[in-house]
Amino acid sequence: MGSTLASWALKALFLIVFNSIYFVVFDENNPADAAATISYIFIQISYIIMLIVISCTKSRRNLAVLSFSLYSIAAAYFAVTLLAGCIFMALNHYAASAFIVQAVISAVFAALLLASYLANLHTAGSIEKQRQDGEFLQQFSAQLQVCLDLVRRSGNAQAADALNELITRASSSPLVSSPQAGAVEQQLMAALAELKEACVHGQYAQVSATAQSMIFDLSHRNTLLKQQGV
Repeated sequence: MGSTLASWALKALFLIVFNSIYFVVFDENNPADAAATISYIFIQISYIIMLIVISCTKSRRNLAVLSFSLYSIAAAYFAVTLLAGCIFMALNHYAASAFIVQAVISAVFAALLLASYLANLHTAGSIEKQRQDGEFLQQFSAQLQVCLDLVRRSGNAQAADALNELITRASSSPLVSSPQAGAVEQQLMAALAELKEACVHGQYAQVSATAQSMIFDLSHRNTLLKQQGV
């Protein structure tokens, strides 16, 4: 409760300071022109929008893939709006120009926000499909079985045991994936290419070493997925 209140107090600090400065600078002796009023309104709106974006990206887990892009766009929108607003407030003139500039900034922000949202919807859909289909582990396990068949034909028991252990670990791993585990999965697929090459050329010591390294990476993937509740 205390941390929540402190967080809201910190977020409200800018509004308190900004409004205090605004009403001290623009008083009866120095009334605000329409340009200053327009800038004042747009700055308030952009800050509130930035707070809403921060709140949404922190509280909703399914927006994880959106966090960086949406937050950075909202922060940039607020910063540019604040800069332009301060300039027009200092001039305290050119109301039409102030409105046009702020409207253009807002329109660019809205376009970027929409583009980011649509792009991330597509990305999220692709990720969700891979999660549901278990695409990574299906391909991974199938290729491991090919490697094991090659090693078995050679009669190298040590390499076959290492591959069997790797396949056992893979079969007990979650089928679903996540964006956070994607980097580890790419490492595993790169290692799988090396493993297949070693099997084809009969480099069985390399097969055993690579399999052990892949077991470690697979365990790391599983740990990441477990931490994310997958």
